[in-house]
Order: sequence, then C-alpha cells, then structure tokens
Amino acid sequence: MTFPAQNGCLVLPVDRSALASASREELVDLVVMLSEQVAALTARIAEQDAKIAELSAKLAAASATSRTSSKPPSSDGYKKPPTPSPTSRRVKSGRKPGGQAGHEGAALCQVDDPDVVITHRPAICSGCQASLAGAEVASFARRQVFDLPEDVALECTEHRIVTCRCVCGVRTTAGVADGVAAGVAAPAQYGPRVRASVTWLVSEHFLPIARAAVVMGALLGAPVSAGSVNAWVAQAGDALAEDGGFLDVVAAQLRDADVLHADETGLRTAGALAWVHVACTLALVLLSVHTGKGKRGKVAIERTGVINHLREEAVLVTDAWGPYLSYASVHALCGAHVVRELRAVVDAAPGCTTEAGSQSWAGKMLHFLEALSGEARQARRDGQEQLDEAVLAARVATFEKILTLGHQQNPAPPGGWPGAKKRPKAVNLLLRIEREREAYLRFAVDLTVPFTNNQAERDLRGVRLREKVSGCLRTLKGAEVFVAIRSYLLTAQRQGRASLEVLRELFTGRVWIPELATT
Repeated sequence: MTFPAQNGCLVLPVDRSALASASREELVDLVVMLSEQVAALTARIAEQDAKIAELSAKLAAASATSRTSSKPPSSDGYKKPPTPSPTSRRVKSGRKPGGQAGHEGAALCQVDDPDVVITHRPAICSGCQASLAGAEVASFARRQVFDLPEDVALECTEHRIVTCRCVCGVRTTAGVADGVAAGVAAPAQYGPRVRASVTWLVSEHFLPIARAAVVMGALLGAPVSAGSVNAWVAQAGDALAEDGGFLDVVAAQLRDADVLHADETGLRTAGALAWVHVACTLALVLLSVHTGKGKRGKVAIERTGVINHLREEAVLVTDAWGPYLSYASVHALCGAHVVRELRAVVDAAPGCTTEAGSQSWAGKMLHFLEALSGEARQARRDGQEQLDEAVLAARVATFEKILTLGHQQNPAPPGGWPGAKKRPKAVNLLLRIEREREAYLRFAVDLTVPFTNNQAERDLRGVRLREKVSGCLRTLKGAEVFVAIRSYLLTAQRQGRASLEVLRELFTGRVWIPELATT
C-alpha cells in the first residue's frame, strides 16, 4: 500500500482503514516518513522563530522612546505617550507644587535713593470734585520701577600710550608693565566687557555668531561684525587651551577625583561625526572633542588624559559601554540607563509584571532598583555614611533572587547561549546585570556614589543644544573652542562664580583658575 504524498510530504490525515490494512513494513515506512516530515517542520519553525525574533527586535528598536532607551526626548517626535503616562512609575512626593519652604527666592527690593522720583498728585477730590491744588498731603505710597536706561551708551576710555626720550637718546614707549591693558592695540576697539558679553551669548545661550552680532549691535547702538564675534570667541578658547592653563589644571585635578562621571555624545563637525567626551565631578567639568580613528573609544578617552590616569580606588560612574569598563578603577553603572532598559522589557512582554509573566523578573528588578535608590537617597539626607549592614545584606539577597528568577524564565538552550547579537535583548540585559552586579549596586554600598550618571549627561546637554540650534560646527577648531569655553563656564558655575564675571576676567588677561576640588 502506498500512502498519498505531495511535494515529498505525507498528506494528512491518513485514512484509518488504510492504516489498519497496512503491513508492518508499510507502517515502519510511514513512521520514518512522518519523522522526516516532523524534523523538516521543526527546522522550518526554528528558522521562522529566529526571523520573527529578528524582525521583532528591529520593530522594538524603531519604536524605542526616551522612556525605554537612551534616546533623547526630542527624538520622540509627535508620538509621545499621553501625559501623565498610564504606566508612569513616578512616586508622589506629597509636597504641593511650586516653591518649597526654605527655597531661596529672587525678588526686587526697594532702594532708599532712587535715580528718578516722579510724584503723582490727584487733581480733583473724588468726593466733592473740588480742586486739590495746594491741598495738604496726607500720605503717599512708594512704587519703584526698575528698568534699563532709555539709551545704553558705550563708555569710551582713551589710552594714551606715551613715548619718552631719555637723556641718553633712547625712546621708550609705555607697555604692560606701565599699566597698559593687555590687548589694547588698535586705534578703536571694543573692551573686555563687550567681548565677554558676546562670548557669553554664543557659548552660554548658543546664539549663532551672526545673530549675536546683531543683538549686541542693537543693544549698544554701535556696529558689531560677525567676524569680530568669531575672533573674540576664538580668543577665549585659545586663552583656555594654553599650556599649563585652565584646561590642563582641570584635567590634573580630575585625575585625583574620588568619584568621576564620564559620558560621550556625537557632534556634527566639519561635515563628519565627531565625539565630545566629558569627565566631571560636582566641582569640575572637562569637555573634549575628537575626530578620526578612535574618536569615540579608548583612543579618545586616553587622549583626554583623565580616566586612564585615575587612581584605582577612585569610582568611575558611566553607562555600560565597554571601553569605560576596561579601566582598572572601581566602577559604578548608571541606574537610570538600566531602569529604561528594564522598562523596555516590561513593555515588550505582556503581563511581565505579574508572577505568571514570562519576564516578570524585569518588573521586579525595576521596582527593586527604584526602591533601593530611594533608601540610599534618604540615608544621604539623614547624614548616614552607609546603609545598615543587615538592611544592605537583605537587599543584596533580594537582588540575587530576582536574577535567579530571570534565569528560570530564560533558560539557556542545550548548547548554551549564542553570542550577544543573537541573544534576546532581555537575556543580554539579565546577563549584564548579573555580570556587573557590583557596579549596579555601588550606589547602595557607597553613599558618595549617585544612582545615576545624570551629572555627566547634564554637562553634555549644551552640546546637543548647540547642534540643534546651528546644525553643526563647521570646523574642528570651532568645536574645540566651543567645548573649552563650555568647560570654563560649567566649572565656574559649580564653584559659585558667575559666567559673565569669569569671562570678563579672561578678556582682561586674568583667566580664572578653579580651586582644588576632588569630590
């Protein structure tokens, strides 16, 4: 008896009467045929599953938002989730909106000697309509209005550079030693306050060069060219980059930091992608820009000369990018990054926050890290140097239980997991958290270490804003000047100095140098 087949596959179902009348040899042939067919279908299903996983990963990457990845909020476009998000995990603080008790406000106060006094007298009585000319003044209320002068006039200072002839016949002209300000060389030029103000507009508020020239020209009532603005900004950058100057001093101080934050971001420069690296603490900021081979990796990191010279006991706070983890320092990994990755797993796996969900470990780990971060934050507020040992041990045990659950929900195939590129994202995340468990829990073990790397990310925000405004920087030199001035202004702000003030000092030839600070 021959069982019907089509394209090499048995036509199912097989008639029961045909099976009953078949010989033993025919039944064996049937079983072999079915086994081959099952094997072929199993291989095909595995191939399709792999393709589905690949397409699902691409779809997930395309639909990633700032909430579930490291993408900036500006990349979300018009597809932002409703506000407030139905899955928002923000915990209410219990405080009312607005300024809190003890918040230092900013308000104008009246002065005793105003520049101009205008007295307003009523002309007629509001009761009988009689004239009030010459009437007795019963009282008056003071209302002071602070405004810019109607005309902002430039102040012109003439420097007369005297040349004297000695009795010996030698003619000597006054110089810097005689009080001549540095840079006073042209017959007519703008002074340090104007130059500082323009540089501040460009570097602190990201006005394009031409627009900054227009703004200053309108305010001063005098012509300011874009070429002059560009030259002044370049002058500031060159002053900061001098050997042994501001940038070198900050780099040297950062090498002695106890806790150092680092991150990087791209910047379109000279028609190509450059990378801006930041190394910073609570008191110091150093930005550097790199192009060419190795512009993002270890070559750029070591060209900056901070991370590769850190003390081994110093804590380096970063994301989980490989080049950072290759250095011998004590590592702390950004909790905000892993929380976003866990949230992506939660969103991608329906019901994963429940015990029955296939990826419930991700929801549990997400809640665990957020709760532990809150405990560490409260301990810092209470002035504690570390969490209670028993509490910390219990939290670590919970962490390990969640990892165990993750492995139970993601068992390795018989041959073991393939390379990272072929593993599911949830598995890659699970294995990384397990491998870097000490770095992810560093913030709870050492309360001087924050839960996130937001410090470095905030210091890079100006780079993203500058690119958003200008589109790119046209030259590498311009990018180097930009990051040098940003380093100067951010460091000054960290140490309580006003940006305009330190820029004025720079343009008078006295570059501000930060005090030694390693925290």
